[in-house]
Formats: sequence, structure tokens, C-alpha cells
Amino acid sequence: MSVRGTYVSDVFLGYRRFPHVVIAVEQTNLEGDRWILRATIDTQRFNELIASMGLEADSDAFLINWDGIFRTPSRFYGGVLEKCPLPALPISYQANVTTAIDPLGRHVFLAYAHFVHPNFILVAVNP
Repeated sequence: MSVRGTYVSDVFLGYRRFPHVVIAVEQTNLEGDRWILRATIDTQRFNELIASMGLEADSDAFLINWDGIFRTPSRFYGGVLEKCPLPALPISYQANVTTAIDPLGRHVFLAYAHFVHPNFILVAVNP
């Protein structure tokens, strides 16, 4: 892999069929030698961070990419690498809240924030 600067992949299934992210950083030392540090991160850590949010039983939180594909599992709407059935969320660089009717027929609040690098959206759903 050739990388200039920093690279963060989208979530994908690796060799063992577990979702993960690859992060690579390129550096050149004073002598001109170039090296790349590459790390693979299991997305279970993302799941643990979201679980630590202390959500109520009828609420949900998850990461999706900008194409609406789950990057962490959802309690109610799908698993990793599946398409999120909720309405598309407009790109914004501040936290937002909107309302929608979810596929379960519930009126819900969608609170969300976009990340730029990687292109993820953190979504919290509350009836």
C-alpha cells in the first residue's frame, strides 16, 4: 500500500470475517528514508463506546458511513455493512436533530453528527 500522509479506511470485513478499520501513517526521516506504520483496529471498540452511552431500552445509536451503510450494528435497524433504512441525513459539520418515522412505524428523533475523517455519521435514535 502506498500512502501519502494519513489514510483511514472505511469499515470492511477482513480475513477472519470481522469488521475492522485500517489506519496508515507515512513518515520520512531526515535521511530521506520513508516508512509506513499500519494498524488494523477491530470495530468492537466502536461498539463498546456506543454501548457506554447508557441509552434507554427503546433508543439506539450507531455509526453509518456517508452512503448510509452501517459501520456498527444497530439494535433495531440492521447489522454491519447493511443499508440503514432510516432517511438520509444531510451532510452538516455541526450536531443536528430531526424527526422521522422509522421502519417500525415509530415517530423518532434523529440526533446526528458527521465526522470528516473517516466519513462516518454518529446517529442516535430516540422515540
